[in-house]
Amino acid sequence: MTARMNNSKKGLLLVVVLVAIVLLPGMALRWAIAQSVKNKAPEMIGPARNYSVKVKAGLFDIIQGKIPSLVIRGKDVRPSTGVAIDRLDVELKGIRFKPDQTITDVQSTDFIASVSETSLSDFLNTHRPDMKNAKVSMEDGILLLSASPKIMATRTPVALQCTLKIVDNIRLNLEVNRLIARGVKVPGFVRGKLQHELNPVFDAQQIGLDARLNTVGIANGAITLTGNADVRSALIR
Repeated sequence: MTARMNNSKKGLLLVVVLVAIVLLPGMALRWAIAQSVKNKAPEMIGPARNYSVKVKAGLFDIIQGKIPSLVIRGKDVRPSTGVAIDRLDVELKGIRFKPDQTITDVQSTDFIASVSETSLSDFLNTHRPDMKNAKVSMEDGILLLSASPKIMATRTPVALQCTLKIVDNIRLNLEVNRLIARGVKVPGFVRGKLQHELNPVFDAQQIGLDARLNTVGIANGAITLTGNADVRSALIR
């Protein structure tokens, strides 16, 4: 019985060793690649509270210089200009690289960005000084904004009901559908003036990476943007 137990333990130990030999090189390579990309993320995209990187590739993929998918996730991303992005997920697909880890090709790059009510309110108060006391709330498909801009040289509390529109696949603009000041509807030219002063609320160029916007939606108290980008030149640097 003792001999059987010893053989069983030896067999289990052998299995553990074999698994480690097979898996650890792949894990180590994925970790090294993830750390390299993570270190470049602040330069590529902008400062953030933190970045994480997940490399989806097998050992033989990496040996052949291929990574089927790599996901960069940033939380509280703060580009040098523009609104803070509460969460940014960037997925690179079809990556090819040389033995020195120089990227030679990326087939596609897609991203999803989420901006909260608080982040947009902070942006408007900081970067749109005429929108004093700006506060944003969101309902499904609708953005509600209250602020105290100058109207006819006097600060007037206003409430705006807005939708969002992508312009030239780069900028995200607010379109004011309804404006009420002190409970009274105001002339159209005031609405146009405020709309001009508010926009753009987001510019894809603030992400860098030659980013382009595809869709926008408002739900669950946040703006969600999707798009694609070209990261090859940024990764090669």
